[in-house]
Amino acid sequence: MRGNRAQLRLMGSAIAAIAIMASGCTTEPTAEGKEKALESQFAELLKRPDIESAAKRHEEILTKIRDKLVAAGFTAAWREAEDSSSVSGCQSGFSDTWSEIDSDTAEIRALAQWISSGNLPDGKWEQAVKVVEEVAREHGFDGPAVVVDRPGDHEVSFKDGYGAHLQFGTVQNTVLSLTTGCHLTVAAHQRGTPTSKRTY
Repeated sequence: MRGNRAQLRLMGSAIAAIAIMASGCTTEPTAEGKEKALESQFAELLKRPDIESAAKRHEEILTKIRDKLVAAGFTAAWREAEDSSSVSGCQSGFSDTWSEIDSDTAEIRALAQWISSGNLPDGKWEQAVKVVEEVAREHGFDGPAVVVDRPGDHEVSFKDGYGAHLQFGTVQNTVLSLTTGCHLTVAAHQRGTPTSKRTY
């Protein structure tokens, strides 16, 4: 048994060493490769609306959802949560989709979160989700995907083709939020070409 354990430890050490060596052999993109990636990523983003247009459209979606939920009697009036909006760059440690797009070129916006006081009762939850789904699908969102579903605690999310996320949930209060996908700034969109990063 001791021999087997020793062999297992050695095998584990060998595997770890190989993994470290492999990670150290990752080839960094060349300057030319990064330039081509920038041009490709920028061209893809140029097909999308600029961030101001996208944010305006998403604000209109949120307004429509809130109004319909109130009119249907599912929620009370909504209020905007203080300091709940934010802006970030498109680069992510989890994806290289926009690896060459800096924060001066494009951004992602978390729009202000909206709150309606009180929990949305379990018996009305599914009907309320259908209201949100109807508006979301009218504007190109897929879903809903269930995030949480237990008594008194529910959340669903929707996603569009640009990577925007719409979330609707209820616990103590009922909350509606939306984060845009990655979109060029107005200046970058009007310019129509990326700012070169050539260093060679």
